[in-house]
Amino acid sequence: MPSVHEPSPMAHDLSVANRHVHDVRRLAAVQRSQLLDTPPDEPFDRLATLARDLLEAKVALVTVVDSRRSYWKARIGVDQLPGERPEHLVHVSFSQYVLDARGPVLVNDTRTDPRTRTNPSVAEMQICSWAGYPVFSPDGQVLGSLSVMDEKPREWTERDRLVLDTLARAASTEVGLRMAMADSQRAAQRARRVADRSAHMALVLQRSMLTQPSVPAYVDVAVRYQPAAELTQVGGDWYDAFTEPDGSTVVVIGDVCGHDIEAAALMGQLRSLVRGSCYDRADSPAQVLRHVDRAIRGLEIDVIATVMIARINPEPDADGARTLRWSSAGHPPGMVLAADGTSILLDAPPELLLGIDPGAERFDHETRLAAGDTLLLYTDGLVERPDRTIVEGLGELADVLSTVGAASPEDVCSAVLAASVDPDARDDVALVAVRNRG
Repeated sequence: MPSVHEPSPMAHDLSVANRHVHDVRRLAAVQRSQLLDTPPDEPFDRLATLARDLLEAKVALVTVVDSRRSYWKARIGVDQLPGERPEHLVHVSFSQYVLDARGPVLVNDTRTDPRTRTNPSVAEMQICSWAGYPVFSPDGQVLGSLSVMDEKPREWTERDRLVLDTLARAASTEVGLRMAMADSQRAAQRARRVADRSAHMALVLQRSMLTQPSVPAYVDVAVRYQPAAELTQVGGDWYDAFTEPDGSTVVVIGDVCGHDIEAAALMGQLRSLVRGSCYDRADSPAQVLRHVDRAIRGLEIDVIATVMIARINPEPDADGARTLRWSSAGHPPGMVLAADGTSILLDAPPELLLGIDPGAERFDHETRLAAGDTLLLYTDGLVERPDRTIVEGLGELADVLSTVGAASPEDVCSAVLAASVDPDARDDVALVAVRNRG
């Protein structure tokens, strides 16, 4: 994707043909949001990254639009040269169309659509297809958009619309939380005290659910929970391990989007849903995820979460190995550590997070858990950091595991946390390690 630069206004009419861009109430909301000219930060980057990856698009943006420019609060997939500003003039930005419509705008081919075909950004940024959904302030003003774009035409599907709508709503919620805390210094201080109390309550609530699991004698289990360096970042990470009636061991790891007591409470609801569903659908983790996804929609639980479920068959083969069946809803891949220090990444094509599409396809995967092998599941705080990619994080984790060898699950967890967790981490970490005794 070409780098950012100021396009020439000569190729496009300078007058923006809609009053919503210049509406004084909207512009006041933009100023109150305090998002203009601020650096990228994790919540908006994560939403933009999800939009790009789930829709397999080239670029994803979260924009904030004033009367003159469209500022890119999150920019995923855009090359930017040193000194260039992450923005476009409003009259050549595509966000103006969302402001004009006060709703979603989807363009299958920008070169032929009458709204966009004369926009110079089509050629200068090689935008051939574009879809944007509005990001709202709490009082209903359109601040900007969450959008994806590509270098080829495409038909936007109902699934695409659902994903963008869900993520744009999440962006609006994030904006609302920030604006509520920034209305005045006194309100911000009061909100901070409330947030500290809520975070403490969230931590207490979370830890009350993260107890040592009770599992059958053919496996050894160790668990860890490492809260974020900043207490207010405590959120919805959880683990679980339990025995089903047929003797199989189920291991679950999950991460609810958000960092507050609401996320911790939603984690508790989701954890219970997963447990209950496992008892009815013991053989298939994918069926469990499908059922939980439908239950989330039916019970109107407002949650987006990554979850991975692994089931260890109780019956070993002649060598003491057991079948490990697993399914993942957008969660970081688990690892299997062999006694000789080699590790296998439980990787598979990405699937949707829970809470986005109750009809999403889910798939089971199988591997062999040999006698002495250890299954390690973890949340994204272990492998994701601002200063490295997730691929680099997974590589570092594999390097740590190679030094552990035949250690116990307790030692595996201790070694992984000691080597991998950033002391200034903004995200909490949950770990569960399960070894097949054979």
